[in-house]
Amino acid sequence: MNAYYFFILPILMFIGCTDEDKKTDQFENVDIAVDISVKNIDLIDLLDPNTPEGYDFEEIKLFYKNGDEKIEIYDQDLTYPRKLKLIKDETAYRLRIFADISYEDDQATFFVKWNNIDEDTLICRFLKSENYLAIDKLWFNGASVWDLNVDGDDRHFSIRK
Repeated sequence: MNAYYFFILPILMFIGCTDEDKKTDQFENVDIAVDISVKNIDLIDLLDPNTPEGYDFEEIKLFYKNGDEKIEIYDQDLTYPRKLKLIKDETAYRLRIFADISYEDDQATFFVKWNNIDEDTLICRFLKSENYLAIDKLWFNGASVWDLNVDGDDRHFSIRK
């Protein structure tokens, strides 16, 4: 009877994997988080929940470009369903974006919708090998803001609003 379980269990595990599971499981090392600090011209942190004129984290939405279409990112099965996380470092709040939509392409375009009025574009270029996936270059509204070869491993940049 135990031999039966050893034969059936691997088959059931293989069948139970979705395409989404297989996309991330193909890489041993996945490094795709991007951190953004947002301040106004007076250097007030607009991601700080205590800033009256700041952004409300619950209103921030992330979209990705699929052809000519913008698709809102939301997956209720994830720890961070919007692929967004508000974190606090030593000096400021950061918006962490988990940029893991397309592994087939070398780059992906995201749209950060801060509120009903304000939206920005983030383009991520991926560096891939057989078992490694990472972002190696970022553009924000068309301007290069981070490059692995120039800026090192801390995938963070600041913007002014």
